[in-house]
Amino acid sequence: PQTKRTSFFQILEQVIVEWVVDSRTKENYIYLIMGSYDVVDVAGSLLLFLLVFNMSATVDIHSMKEQIKNGKAILTGVFLQFVLLPFLGFAVVKALNLSHAMGITLLVVTSSPGGSYSNWWCSLFNADLALSVTMTAISTLLSVLTLPVNLLLYT
Repeated sequence: PQTKRTSFFQILEQVIVEWVVDSRTKENYIYLIMGSYDVVDVAGSLLLFLLVFNMSATVDIHSMKEQIKNGKAILTGVFLQFVLLPFLGFAVVKALNLSHAMGITLLVVTSSPGGSYSNWWCSLFNADLALSVTMTAISTLLSVLTLPVNLLLYT
């Protein structure tokens, strides 16, 4: 059986219509396919997405290509993100004698790629946004290999 695919705009339309129509009876909760979402959670996620998308859209491809040539900065970022940070996470797990579940959780977090908040901080403090967006893209691609390797190495 084929599954029906819904686009982002169809879901957004459904969210708005259901929230407006049923806001009194559902106490301002939005009911979607998978359950209920608080309006504040949905609005916060949507605003975060728009913030990150608009910030990344301000960086042109030429600037990113120039940053890729900046090997020293890229290698430093990759080393810190995928070698030092997971090691420090492992050291914290051992030093605090965390439970297995807490230890794995901390290792997953410290082995994961950098996120969009670094781009936001760079934009806020007028730092090198092109380098931050480039590092986010590179670390996201590299994490496909480095996350499992770090988890195998430290568990």
